[in-house]
Amino acid sequence: MQRRIQARTSASTFVCTASEADASPTRPLLPHMEQVHKIQKARLSQAVDVAIAAATLLFAVVWVHGIVSSKNILFASSFSSDGFCNSRIADTQTGCVWFDCFGAACFVLLAFWLPLPLCFSTASYLVGHAYGHYIVATGMHPPGSEINESAADTLLLALLLCIGPIGMAIIFVNAGYQKSFAIGLSLLTGIATMLTFILALRKRVYVLPYLNVSITLTMTVSKLVCVGASSARDVSERVDMEGFFSKLLMHSAIVALMWAEAAGCDTFFSAIGGHIWFDVVLFLDALVCTVSHSVYAKRMADARRRMNVSAVAMQFIAKLRKLRRSAGQQHGKSSLITRACSVRDSAMPQLLPFMT
Repeated sequence: MQRRIQARTSASTFVCTASEADASPTRPLLPHMEQVHKIQKARLSQAVDVAIAAATLLFAVVWVHGIVSSKNILFASSFSSDGFCNSRIADTQTGCVWFDCFGAACFVLLAFWLPLPLCFSTASYLVGHAYGHYIVATGMHPPGSEINESAADTLLLALLLCIGPIGMAIIFVNAGYQKSFAIGLSLLTGIATMLTFILALRKRVYVLPYLNVSITLTMTVSKLVCVGASSARDVSERVDMEGFFSKLLMHSAIVALMWAEAAGCDTFFSAIGGHIWFDVVLFLDALVCTVSHSVYAKRMADARRRMNVSAVAMQFIAKLRKLRRSAGQQHGKSSLITRACSVRDSAMPQLLPFMT
């Protein structure tokens, strides 16, 4: 008996000591440090978005100047004439067709493990991309021809241009704007981008630069307008995801390769494979975004399920405590048993889905 008392005394002393150590003011505040780290990551994300928007806007200015003045300031002449950087060592367009079909097949297989809508939309985009390269590879239409000569090609361009407005609508909704406003703004943006190409540019040789500029600027500028890096909601929108640095790297690589293809085609880019590297980075970017979104969504669903289980358990404990108090007041053993059975019967239907 004396040993039990000593053991309990030692245990209580240890618990008190541990509690005092936890409450010590010299102990680092981990939640605060994690919040500071998240704010730093949010500012890094915002800085990358500013850099991407500035680089894309400069690309657009140089490209439009070359179209208007017929003089290439920074862009390679082969890129300006073909709309792509074709490789010197292989058939770039045919290689892009096969690679994009391979990427679409990969996302079809991933649909067995990842959410079907994400995989299906990405696979559809890659198929459309492959068809665009197929048109160029087979010479069905010369680069200088106008795209409105073919209704199918015009429809394909409209579908590809929808990527930017759809992403913009998602960004606005996640930022707290009304869905009607976000959808209306995205529709106006999609119509404006399509009409700009059909009325002002028209030629097939301008399709690739226009797609890159319109999609990148639409999504990046929307994120800069809607999502800052100071409030808790903005920080969460920028940081709470899987593969944070991988996504930043892929987004930056797309803009870097966009510039490398346009400016370095005649000097080095065509010698290392040309435009196919841009398609490779697009595939990797889509893969990273799809996997990270799927993993994060699953993690959030598991967390919500655990919270629901905890809430049901807390309700059950609260009912038991209430039963104990009422039983202590009534001093009735039969009443205690009756109330315990009633609590059990009312709680079991709520706990049963989580026990299976």
